[in-house]
Amino acid sequence: GESGTTLTQESPTYTATLPADVTESLLTLGITKGVSVTVDGQPLDLSALTSTDLSYITFKIQ
Repeated sequence: GESGTTLTQESPTYTATLPADVTESLLTLGITKGVSVTVDGQPLDLSALTSTDLSYITFKIQ
């Protein structure tokens, strides 16, 4: 959510649906080891991210 969501063994997934008028969204990731991100059914390649550092992904929607 806007204030943050922590993934755990009990709650391992999070789904966000953006309103139609949104043109940009920021995803902040903590440790990315073992994390996958899928957008509209397509997996993102997270290999360029350092698995132990804070990472940011900005989505620009056209």
